[in-house]
Amino acid sequence: MQKITTTRNISFRLVTPADSDFILQLRLNERKNKYLSSVENDMRKQQLWLEDYKAREQKGLEYYYIIQDKTGEDIGLVRLYDFHGDTCTWGSWQLVENAPLYAAIESALLIHEIAFCRLNFKKCKGAIMKGNDSVLKFHLNYGFQMTHEDHTFYHLYLDHNAFEETKRKYRRFLK
Repeated sequence: MQKITTTRNISFRLVTPADSDFILQLRLNERKNKYLSSVENDMRKQQLWLEDYKAREQKGLEYYYIIQDKTGEDIGLVRLYDFHGDTCTWGSWQLVENAPLYAAIESALLIHEIAFCRLNFKKCKGAIMKGNDSVLKFHLNYGFQMTHEDHTFYHLYLDHNAFEETKRKYRRFLK
């Protein structure tokens, strides 16, 4: 299947320190962050974290994206990190309140396209906090397999072959 650079309705751009306010406001939204690690309401710390991130990005160790709709409006965040051999982790996935329904599936397709087809990882893993049932269901329907669980998280992975099947399943969301 052809490599995708955008989906039907969204695209990604790498975050910059100028995105600190958008990121911090999204990360401080209590309703949207119930199942994510907490952050302090401190703009300077957010800016410093992003500066450190940009150094990791330059070394090819991590990629943090702003999700944009086709008008260029920022509607979310997603990140690839924890690169080990042929495996990466995806996470920090968050969409704004009232994000369009297509944003979840299209951003998942695009981040995995980058992980598998551009960065050549063979496996992408993630952890879903227990109680976050809708996100767990999304991942399992998408093609992730559960490896194990602990007191706090369900641990899952998606391999490249499963992703190719997922792309066929959701091809209507691609260009």
